[in-house]
Amino acid sequence: MSSERETPDSESAELGEKPRARESNRPRKKAKRPKPPIPKTEKEIDAPDRQTLAYLGVMCVVTLVLWGFARGACNYHPPRETRRPRAVKIEDLARDPKDAAIEMQQRLLQRDFAGALELVTGDAKKLVEDAKAKCESKPQDCALERGQRKKNVFTRAELLERNPAGAVARVISTTPTGKETNIVKLERAGSIWKAASSVADDGSFRATPAMTVELRPSPVPSGSAVTGSVTAAGSAPVTLRLGAPATAKSAPAATPKPAPAPAPAPAPAPKPAASP
Repeated sequence: MSSERETPDSESAELGEKPRARESNRPRKKAKRPKPPIPKTEKEIDAPDRQTLAYLGVMCVVTLVLWGFARGACNYHPPRETRRPRAVKIEDLARDPKDAAIEMQQRLLQRDFAGALELVTGDAKKLVEDAKAKCESKPQDCALERGQRKKNVFTRAELLERNPAGAVARVISTTPTGKETNIVKLERAGSIWKAASSVADDGSFRATPAMTVELRPSPVPSGSAVTGSVTAAGSAPVTLRLGAPATAKSAPAATPKPAPAPAPAPAPAPKPAASP
């Protein structure tokens, strides 16, 4: 019997196994990765790399292609479904004096004489007819001018005066040949407004000041009217009398008659004399 103690390594050797490493209670240290070298040139940095640039390029191309398809689909209209501007009635165009003045001058400058004649009366009608005759005397030049001014005339207006029966507007248009400003006087014709005259604006026109109404009630006897005044710039005040019209002179009140006196009571009948 051997006095020597067999070790695990000797037992493993006898069994033909590799000896096991001794387990240690000490914590193992993680191996530190070596620090990458600091790049010194842009080529060594390589950011962004070619793959990132390729991805960005593909995204840009796809975005542009999709945008092109979307724009084409929105703007494409079949020949039978082409959208055309809605035909606006003259009642809608000339419902307001300012709009009527703009529409009249716009049509006249665009050489749409048939449309301009719908919005004129009086001296303005003669003006449109003269311009039509002058244009038709040279049909080729007139057609060329009409084509040039179809989309190159822009008009705006300023309303200077307005009352229930008429109005005045300053109309300013920009044409291929320059700027044109006219003073247009308008009149009401039924439910629409029409231009009665159109003259070049030389700066001499002055709008009529509006009238102001002032009511100043004063303590007056009962039944009398309340007076006021209307004052316009540069004119004398005009007195207004508001209230019921004056009535005819009333007749004097009748004197009340006294009540009739009560009738006297009847006298009592005499008693008959007593017999002896």
